[in-house]
Amino acid sequence: PGAVMARQGYYIGNPARSRDHLSAAEWDYWYACLPAREQLLGSDGLPLIRRRGSP
Repeated sequence: PGAVMARQGYYIGNPARSRDHLSAAEWDYWYACLPAREQLLGSDGLPLIRRRGSP
């Protein structure tokens, strides 16, 4: 559930429990505040975040 919430842009109280359920790119974007290095999908499986530098 925490990973699903993260993919919707919400932050949870104990994000470490969700880390195993997020890709490294998702974790870096949502929790490390790094630019998206690849397109990230939302909880519905549709593109949500574009890779930095892509149109």
